Amino acid sequence: MDIFSSLMAAIFGWPLVLVGAALLLAGMILKKIVYLILSLVLMLPFSFYFLYWAEGIAKLYGGGILLFLLVGLVLFKLGQKILSTLFFLGVYGTAIKPSPFALFLF
Repeated sequence: MDIFSSLMAAIFGWPLVLVGAALLLAGMILKKIVYLILSLVLMLPFSFYFLYWAEGIAKLYGGGILLFLLVGLVLFKLGQKILSTLFFLGVYGTAIKPSPFALFLF
């Protein structure tokens, strides 16, 4: 293993691992917040119904909560894919080897 391949792994590998981990963490946090909100809404439907009436609960169920859930799931899955691909390719500290799976990163 030459110095150049080790240097390339250190330069390009770790930032991608950090980005993948950050996306994974952001997705996990968003998912937990949204699941908490949805569980509260689903556990207390009658109190929300009497608080907001019919139009309010329809906005609550169909509004931004589902959008945040989708964003959280997408970030979580994207972070998982980046990390699993990088660890599969061995970018986390060894030399980058040419691989057909490297096309998945771009």
